[in-house]
Amino acid sequence: MTAQPSGLDESDIAAERQWDEARTRRRFMLAVLAVALLVPCAGIPVLVSWLIPDAERTLREAKAAQAQLEMQSLLGLVEAREAITGLQVDSISQVRGAGSQTPGTDPWNGTYRLGRTELGYPYVESPGPDGRFGTDDDLRNPPKPTTQ
Repeated sequence: MTAQPSGLDESDIAAERQWDEARTRRRFMLAVLAVALLVPCAGIPVLVSWLIPDAERTLREAKAAQAQLEMQSLLGLVEAREAITGLQVDSISQVRGAGSQTPGTDPWNGTYRLGRTELGYPYVESPGPDGRFGTDDDLRNPPKPTTQ
């Protein structure tokens, strides 16, 4: 048999156990509540740090896709004009007349440029995000051939 403290009967011991269990449940609920409130608040910066790079990458990719479509459209205008007139187009401004739906600037506010390959085929290029031609972020339609 276990020794009981003097002056305590079974009902006192049962009441003490219930009190301890209730106190433990309250502490547990407070801990759960704290975690439920703090984790989302602490998780917001983590979530934002994951979403912002994704949003920036998505915006970058969308602008590149827009530039490619615009360059493809400009190239189509150049080729059509050359086929109709039989004359070589020297600049983008020759195919962009009044009321033209084709933009003269890329999504980064750089100017599209018309170039020619060694064989004389036209291509359109954009200076890309940095706004300077001759750097790695330049875009070209048709794309530059890869060298191996």
